[in-house]
Amino acid sequence: MVRVERCKLGGLWIQGLLLLGLPWNHNLGWLHTTAFLVAAGALWNRRRIKHLLQPAMLFYGVVLVASLMTSLYPVLSLKFIFWAVLIPLLIFQYISQASSQVSRRHMSFIIMTSLALPCVVMAVAHAGINLQVAGHGHWGLYAGPGLVSTFLVFAMPLQVVTVLAERGVMRYAAGLACLLSAYAAFLTANRAFWLAWLVIMAWMLVPVIWSRAALRIGLVMGVAIMAVLALGVIAHQTKERSGVSVEQAAHQDSRPQIWHYWLAQIPSSPWLGHGYGKRVQQAYFLKEHGLAKMPISCSELQCAMGAHAHNILIDNTVQTGVLGLLAWLYLLWQGVYDQNRFSQNQAAQSYARAGQALVLAMIVKNFTDDFMDFEGSLMFWVYWGVLWARTRAMSGEEVAVLANSGRETV
Repeated sequence: MVRVERCKLGGLWIQGLLLLGLPWNHNLGWLHTTAFLVAAGALWNRRRIKHLLQPAMLFYGVVLVASLMTSLYPVLSLKFIFWAVLIPLLIFQYISQASSQVSRRHMSFIIMTSLALPCVVMAVAHAGINLQVAGHGHWGLYAGPGLVSTFLVFAMPLQVVTVLAERGVMRYAAGLACLLSAYAAFLTANRAFWLAWLVIMAWMLVPVIWSRAALRIGLVMGVAIMAVLALGVIAHQTKERSGVSVEQAAHQDSRPQIWHYWLAQIPSSPWLGHGYGKRVQQAYFLKEHGLAKMPISCSELQCAMGAHAHNILIDNTVQTGVLGLLAWLYLLWQGVYDQNRFSQNQAAQSYARAGQALVLAMIVKNFTDDFMDFEGSLMFWVYWGVLWARTRAMSGEEVAVLANSGRETV
């Protein structure tokens, strides 16, 4: 038993350390997965295992497998399903369960690791995103401001709830990380971050402050100030990037045209889509336009349109059909609903609300683009797993709830 517990703890340490390096190098994502595969065996021991979200995961899995029948490239879709769906969900299961079984001191390490991630991102972003080194490709951040700002969005709910629910040095570290994350996001010049940030702040802070009557006026003013701040930053970054106002940028934005094109492709395979994965989506675009590959001289609109729909809801529908979109939304709803059921006290409810904020922010952040590939999906489910673990650890009622719902398995 001691060996099993050490294996669990070692797996969490390895995963936490690898999270620090994920924005630096794409290959660390694969190392993270390898660490999971080595450490996950510790869960399969003589103790009873409590699998989360079983019905929703099963339904989503069945739909994804069925979508292979209509996929343009089934083998490629299967590869994306494995890396972008199966592995992140298994890691979520591992972290949410193993984390809740270790001591508060070790769990604090996992949280601190997650809090440190924005600091690393900030340092790299300050040096210059995607700095080109002759003959060596990208050095530093491998993905650019879109994915980096998505990582920052996923880290924010954990930072805010740590300020609200933890004590001592953890609270101060989380507060500092919130400021550093905002600064890093400003350096990325990604405007969607601020909309997601506003959603997180409003969703998590309103219930806390609204319960105190004397602070309600301050709450209204605070939300208004945050909204003005977010919109002001968006306007400033729009001006910096394109040299035009927000109204002019909205008029010139090509996303409505991209959305219209991909929405028009849904009726040709409405129920199970054209195949999971952006690469399959790109292949479908090339086939429809009679191209072997995207021409180097393609226009900005054509290149963007040929990549994907730049909207996570449309992308899901194009790739896996209406059934796939409903199964994905059901999976998210089941996670939010079950996490709320676990919340047996105020501290646990804070972490459950952070999970809700994470889901909402993920949809908002990916509404004008879609970063839920392997890295984005992995980071999303890792952070939700940590929030789930804290909810269960603070409520102390997870066994009873699962036993009553009939989801405890051996």
